[in-house]
Amino acid sequence: MTPSALLSALRGRGFAVAATGGKLTVRPASALTTAEQAAIVTHLSGLVAAVATGVTPAVGDRDNDTAVRLLTDADTLVERLRVSGTRPEVNAAAAMVCRAYATGDLAAVRFAVAEFERVVRRLAGRPRVGAGAGHPPGA
Repeated sequence: MTPSALLSALRGRGFAVAATGGKLTVRPASALTTAEQAAIVTHLSGLVAAVATGVTPAVGDRDNDTAVRLLTDADTLVERLRVSGTRPEVNAAAAMVCRAYATGDLAAVRFAVAEFERVVRRLAGRPRVGAGAGHPPGA
């Protein structure tokens, strides 16, 4: 697989892929398969170059920065709360985020990220701060 084909495949699955300063960021990283991780390592320099050529992101240009920030924040939450990204619940929620990103609909991305965060917080035993009274933790 060529780097540009890999980039298209990743974006087609809903991953946000960005390159800054020669470094590649793929979000949500917790949804990458072992094979995708290996392919990224193999084609790293080519992927950085492909991103630099301006391959169109799945979400419209105007909303892509917001979507990538949401995906990055959600992915960081997994690490910060020390929830394993290999848990089936996390993988299912991450897959939903990827599908939402692939639709190009920022509202769908926002919804999917909120659901992802709900799952991660529930697994970590940390309900969202400011959850209303009468709502069980993680609800």
